[in-house]
Amino acid sequence: MIYTYVGGAKAIAHTQKLQFLIILGTMAFAGYLLIQNMPDGIGFNDALYLAGKSGKLNVITTEFDWKDKYNIWSGLIGGFFLALSYFGTDQSQVGRYITAKDNTNAKMGLLLNGLVKIPMQFAILMIGALLFAFFSLKPAPIYFNERSYQHLKETKPEQAAVFEKEHQELQIQFNAESKEILKLKENNSPQLIKAIQDFKKTQTEVKALHGRVEEAINNSSYNAEKTDTNYIFLYFVKIPCLQG
Repeated sequence: MIYTYVGGAKAIAHTQKLQFLIILGTMAFAGYLLIQNMPDGIGFNDALYLAGKSGKLNVITTEFDWKDKYNIWSGLIGGFFLALSYFGTDQSQVGRYITAKDNTNAKMGLLLNGLVKIPMQFAILMIGALLFAFFSLKPAPIYFNERSYQHLKETKPEQAAVFEKEHQELQIQFNAESKEILKLKENNSPQLIKAIQDFKKTQTEVKALHGRVEEAINNSSYNAEKTDTNYIFLYFVKIPCLQG
């Protein structure tokens, strides 16, 4: 509060610049770590090829489906209200244009902020695609929220054992199929088409197993954060802050 009061809008703007640089730096570092830790002989292009064959690089989906959260229609409709709230009421954005010298600078600041978010969002999604490729080539955890899954193991050990056995078999199969696709990628042969079909089938089975594990955790008596999607901020940042 003292820092903001003494420094004013300039102090806030300077802090946001530093935060932006930290975000870009950590994103670049995360991407570097993913590529460096890929299996020997597999690089950036291979990872993108594998992600593309799994459908993770489909930028625009035009089909309208109520069950699909990631198509152009949900993006336009949801994005409209998201942008309206963010650029109209968010304190970081409002603070920018009410402290601008004039209307021209205020409009320019909002416009540049919106434009910068486009390549930044592409970079974030790129890291997600690389992360998928990484866990296609190396064994992935059965459930990324280890605390939630540990509770399931303690309360329902037999069910967890069944999940783990199926997960291990699927991971071995999935990793092998991923490497087979990369081995055959230079040849547009029937073997490659068959390998991609098997890869997608196993991918569906892995996703279905994850859904069953999540359902079992949700049906348990665990009261903390159950999901393993976006739980890191909720558990490791938000909860300690509330407790403090």
